[in-house]
Amino acid sequence: MTLSKRDNSSCTTQFFYRLRTVHVDLGTIEREGVDRKSIDLPDIQLTLIKQLEKVTRSPLHIVIMSGGGVDLSYIRDSTQCASLLWIGYPGQSGGLGLATVVFGQYNPADRLRVTIYPVSYVDEVSMFDMQMRSSSNNPGRTYKFYTGKAVYEFGYGLSYTTFNYTWNNNTIVSL
Repeated sequence: MTLSKRDNSSCTTQFFYRLRTVHVDLGTIEREGVDRKSIDLPDIQLTLIKQLEKVTRSPLHIVIMSGGGVDLSYIRDSTQCASLLWIGYPGQSGGLGLATVVFGQYNPADRLRVTIYPVSYVDEVSMFDMQMRSSSNNPGRTYKFYTGKAVYEFGYGLSYTTFNYTWNNNTIVSL
């Protein structure tokens, strides 16, 4: 099902009120030859999430397919958004992969490969300043040098599994 800005808002709200599981493809604003003007969620997506929060009785589970950084702080801070799954651009078998996770057949353990910045980040850093480290007019770039508060930091991720990391140093030294 695809919704556009032309859809009747109250009709859409009534439709979603009757459903327990919803998949909505709102299209993309990321494509060849079209640059984003903001790293905020597109208005149509944010509006739909807010409408669903008003009419649903069960928690919302949000799936984001995006190759670029998008400020997800509204979803992170929402009391009705119970989960957020960021899957990038999953490719040909992405739908099958997503279904196995959503329906509990597979428990992924992954970490973000990017830093998710707040929407204010694009105003804090000049696109003409390629300096990586922070300075008086630049908050820094990448997880290594960014000094601001990230929405989600590089390496962030959750799983329902418990991990135990150990380091074994079994190096043999010959003289």
